[in-house]
Amino acid sequence: MSEDIVVSSPTRLFLSGTEGIARGGPAILTALSWRVVVSVIRKGKGMTVIPPAFTQDTEKILDAVKKAYKLHTIPPLEVNVSFSVPGDRFGVHTAFTVAAVGAIAYALKGLWNPPFIHQIAYELEKRHHPFADAESAISTYGGYLWYRQELPFLKSIWQLPIRPKPELVHLWCVDTKTGGKPIQKKSDVMRSEFEEQTRRVTTALKEGDVEAFTAALQHEEQLLERAGAVEREMTAYIRAIERSGGAAKAVGESTVLCWHPQEERLNELSQRFHLTIRKVSIGEEGIRLERGRGDS
Repeated sequence: MSEDIVVSSPTRLFLSGTEGIARGGPAILTALSWRVVVSVIRKGKGMTVIPPAFTQDTEKILDAVKKAYKLHTIPPLEVNVSFSVPGDRFGVHTAFTVAAVGAIAYALKGLWNPPFIHQIAYELEKRHHPFADAESAISTYGGYLWYRQELPFLKSIWQLPIRPKPELVHLWCVDTKTGGKPIQKKSDVMRSEFEEQTRRVTTALKEGDVEAFTAALQHEEQLLERAGAVEREMTAYIRAIERSGGAAKAVGESTVLCWHPQEERLNELSQRFHLTIRKVSIGEEGIRLERGRGDS
């Protein structure tokens, strides 16, 4: 039996700017410590995928790798997928695609080529996600990414040279069990205000300014509420966090991103609202070969 190949890729979070990117504003993405792990081993007959729900997507990935490398025959493979991400969010599917491309390519050719992995993953994901170029990039290269659609045919994607203080690396995500709402107001004035907060978040991370970072999160949350994009249940929890010395804002559907100087205090607040918090680190490493040929 051949040794298995194990590859992991980070999930992602739009840290700031998701409200404006569809209208030309910038966004900053970050790689999360919640990772998707894919292992590949040569065994059995044909291809077996565990869990079976990933079989169809894995077959498409195998076809793409086979075509890219001009392979005529494929050995029998067993592919295992695992992750501990809460729910089907945070770019889980893209992280899986990136990790699976890397693992299958390495199992078949013994080559480790992140730019190749990113390109194949993007071609597969662009059929499903409007920002697949940015999402596949953050799951491949990790860290922090500045993204902006300048024109219908022109996008800016920059890897940001950010290494923030430890106080800014560890955040918490909370599932409020309430659905998000579409933004009601879409004026150019609000677009410019959202863009300003995205710039402030990015600069604060770069400079390691905790006060500026939390202030930018609070201001962006205020803009979201003015735009009618936050449920009342969310705002009550967010106000409680702010009164206790923390900062929080709604991100995506039914999720609140929190920063707090005291984890115990945040736990107490969350229990009062009957919510569960999950600690997560941002700015994580991109795709990683955890185990491969020649490893002990």
